[in-house]
Amino acid sequence: MTCRYRWPIATLCTLAFARSLHAQPPLTFFVLNAPSIASRGNDFVLAFTSRGASGALLPASRGVTGARDVACDPLPPHNIYVAVSDSQRDINEVQVLDRTGELIDVLSGFGPSSGQIAIAFDDDGVLYVASNDTLFRDGTPVASVPQGLGKIAADSVGNVYLTHLFTESQLIRVTPGGAVQVLAVEGSGLSQPFGIAIDLDDAIFVANAVPSEPATIIKILPSGIAELFADVISFQPGPRGMSFDMGPEERLYVALTDDDVVLSFDRFGDSEVFADQADGLLLPADVEWGACPIDVDDDGVLDHEDECPGSSRRATVVLGKCDSGIPNRPVAPAAGSRTS
Repeated sequence: MTCRYRWPIATLCTLAFARSLHAQPPLTFFVLNAPSIASRGNDFVLAFTSRGASGALLPASRGVTGARDVACDPLPPHNIYVAVSDSQRDINEVQVLDRTGELIDVLSGFGPSSGQIAIAFDDDGVLYVASNDTLFRDGTPVASVPQGLGKIAADSVGNVYLTHLFTESQLIRVTPGGAVQVLAVEGSGLSQPFGIAIDLDDAIFVANAVPSEPATIIKILPSGIAELFADVISFQPGPRGMSFDMGPEERLYVALTDDDVVLSFDRFGDSEVFADQADGLLLPADVEWGACPIDVDDDGVLDHEDECPGSSRRATVVLGKCDSGIPNRPVAPAAGSRTS
């Protein structure tokens, strides 16, 4: 996903959203759960409002496996895009969902299903897809990139950044003209980088996912200077997805796949739990703040509960159905802990 907002100045989402949308709370926070990567069931997407209510946008009953990334279109009608690569089913595509979770389009032509696919929008609504060894811009190949893809993100001037982790630890930049540049390597603070997010000042936040070690997040300034943002996050938690929100505190959110947790970081690197297994998380592979507000009442509850008589579930606005299985439970952040 790629969303970009000011973090003291930063950006959340692996989706990029228009700066003008600051005045449209509450926004929606999407969590892509990918239990299929561990053969633990079908993948699904949860949607949380910025006030805490939650529901299933893409339910597990849809039968999707191989989901890798989620992104929101910053332009109306703000459709949600899910990247899927499943070699067993020979699927390598981007599924387009409307605001009710209904499948309205499928984008293909991104090469064979190798499991390597990531998506991101820039602020102008241009969709970037990185698949195998190619970067696509709105469906057109624009650059050849190394295999071993993690995630991608776009900055404010049209550069696209890719984390590369499986053969080498690299942060790669693709310019608007298609030039491929290595921006950072292992000696500059990277160590098997995976999640990535970019703030409005075009500072790059990258999560290192080193096996058998605690995860760390580094911040790379536009000048190229790298600094530690957070460390000792958790022991090999698998930080696959990152995103910034556009709320007043402008926090960075990180999906820890192997911990079944999404953490929320303030600008100083202090963290607290945003959502965990009690909120329905299961191997969360990506996170995204989206320009897709969900109707809530003054208490932060999803509206139209009368569509599910006798049900305590709050998924009706997001899904239009009563079968999400998500409990009527607002997300209550846990006490924060210093990470650096």
